[in-house]
Amino acid sequence: MAAAVSRHVETYVRAGLRPDRFEIKVAEPLPALWADPDKIDQVLGNLLENAVRHGEGVVTIEVTPALMKARAEGTAVTVSDEGPGIPEESMARVFTRFWRGSKRGGTGLGLYIVKGIVEAHGGTITVGRAPRGGAQFRFTLPVGAPAFLTQA
Repeated sequence: MAAAVSRHVETYVRAGLRPDRFEIKVAEPLPALWADPDKIDQVLGNLLENAVRHGEGVVTIEVTPALMKARAEGTAVTVSDEGPGIPEESMARVFTRFWRGSKRGGTGLGLYIVKGIVEAHGGTITVGRAPRGGAQFRFTLPVGAPAFLTQA
């Protein structure tokens, strides 16, 4: 997971964003995950693109071990920015189809798809206010295979 985050940030830096626009925090050791790397890349890419496009200041990406339902282990990824954030009245709608928080591009499908990917992996995703006022998205993924793969 940490390598994927670094890869995404490096892409933004190569495209001309300053390296100090990003802060990556990784708490090792992280548990082994069952996850489709392409789909998790899509989740990371969408969350980072939204933070860069709609947020301001430093984009912070934290990757940490997490406790999930029934005390199962997992990994949590938090992406936050220092921008204006998402209005409180809109937070309940951000994961719905065609929701757009601003008029600055996008189809309104990105976060809807992100939520579907995370939940298909047995995880959860939430939105809230970052410590410095911007938007904060946090998704968690469990260790091991999802239930639908382990049931006979």
